[in-house]
Amino acid sequence: RLYGIGGDTSIFALAAQTADHADISKASVLQAIEGLCGKTDDQLRRVEDVPGAQIQPHLVIPKLILLYAVLDLLGAPHVTYLPTNGLCGGILVTPDFWCD
Repeated sequence: RLYGIGGDTSIFALAAQTADHADISKASVLQAIEGLCGKTDDQLRRVEDVPGAQIQPHLVIPKLILLYAVLDLLGAPHVTYLPTNGLCGGILVTPDFWCD
């Protein structure tokens, strides 16, 4: 399993918002890129249910492209977003994520 962690404006939060669920497929990221490319910052700010676009419209497309490229490079079909608020490093030592 592949998990993506971060806060409201993280790359994974943005992808989850555009996919409308926490399990983000590579295909849904590509669909979001294709649907949002060409929009101005003002248009991105008005995209419903995507707070990340309202806060950082200039980073929407670069973040989605980066996520798609990494998923493609890893050969990962999807990533699951887990919202966090600070101390993300603590997840690296949490047994729930590393033990069967």
